[in-house]
Amino acid sequence: MDKEFKIIDGELFEYCGNGGDLIIPDSVTSIADEVFAENLSLTSVFIPASVRWIGDMAFRCCNNIIRFEVDENNKFLCSIDGNLYSKDGTELINYAQGKNDISVAVPKGVTYIRNVVFKECKSLEQVHIPDSVKRIEVSAFRGCTNLTRIEIPGAVEELVRWVFAECTALAEVYLNEGTRFIGEGAFASCTNLRDIYIPDSVETIFYDAFWACDKLTIHAKKGSYAEEYAKENNIPFVAI
Repeated sequence: MDKEFKIIDGELFEYCGNGGDLIIPDSVTSIADEVFAENLSLTSVFIPASVRWIGDMAFRCCNNIIRFEVDENNKFLCSIDGNLYSKDGTELINYAQGKNDISVAVPKGVTYIRNVVFKECKSLEQVHIPDSVKRIEVSAFRGCTNLTRIEIPGAVEELVRWVFAECTALAEVYLNEGTRFIGEGAFASCTNLRDIYIPDSVETIFYDAFWACDKLTIHAKKGSYAEEYAKENNIPFVAI
């Protein structure tokens, strides 16, 4: 089995196996960035107690993984409903996209959603994000082509680049008071986005945040920064 893995000083940095039900060797203490990215042959992953850290986008777009399992003695990671979290449950690290869930409720207590966690999860139609979430990283929901509606809690101050880009069925977005920044391409190519509700707290919207959103109407208070942005970018505006 060890021939399937390239490991140096405890870091797993390359996988050469045939997929299926993957068992990470207990000699591994960390998994490097993008080691398994876009590996469609993986169906499940078991992580031993030895693993302390999983790198950025390690399982990006592994769309056929139906569950992540973690040794109960692991002090740094855990599995909840087959998805991968930090041990204290505050960080959502990886979502098992092979489950093909239509609806997902991120557990209360999660504060951080890593980048590309739900990227290209095409079965997903509804997501509930709890008020505990403070940060959603780059491309977290990019390409979720059946997602229709999203509400972002006010504790998320920044919508970072491409976070909901290419969600082509997305029609309604609700932002809550507290969000300040809508970043580069945040909703780019959301071609069916009709309505976004923007609070007074938003003070910066990147110039291409709504690129190719030709059906969009911005809803916000009169005199707000959102109204100014709408006028400057020839986007229909409705005062609320």
